[in-house]
Amino acid sequence: NVYDFIESLEGYAPKTLQGHKVILRMILDWLHEEGYIHFSGWDALPVIHDETRRKLMSYYSKEEIGQILSSIDTDSRSGKFAYCAVCFFAYLGMRAGDVIRLRFSDIDWNRGSIRFSQHKTGNPQILPLMDEIRYPLTILKMHVIRAAIQNISLLPCVRPIRPMQTEESSTTL
Repeated sequence: NVYDFIESLEGYAPKTLQGHKVILRMILDWLHEEGYIHFSGWDALPVIHDETRRKLMSYYSKEEIGQILSSIDTDSRSGKFAYCAVCFFAYLGMRAGDVIRLRFSDIDWNRGSIRFSQHKTGNPQILPLMDEIRYPLTILKMHVIRAAIQNISLLPCVRPIRPMQTEESSTTL
């Protein structure tokens, strides 16, 4: 039975399963053309679905997130930025494009929310300022406090272009 055979393939990767169904359809078509069976492959398998999204997408467990976060060197400036970025990805599911565009002015510390326009869609978003985000942001904020903090990008993604004075020479970063 064709359908029993297809059910026996359960557990294969979706693309592998799809490939087997296409080959089975071709074999059944040949058998039909040669007169060995009374139905074609198209009769038995009229539509072959690509079921790549059938299963839930993968995700990290709390333990794995903890391992990732603990591997970041938060003593360095770039480590503080990286730690915050991973927190936004892991706890809020934010896209990288949205995270790098965040500004401190997007954070409402009193209401406990983060407000921004999603870069991909332009839709306004309001996300909770969870403790898992609040603590690293507080550390980051203390680290980057400047006179005009409201205009500082929260997680800069490009290197600053400014002269750096050293004892030997002046260099552009």
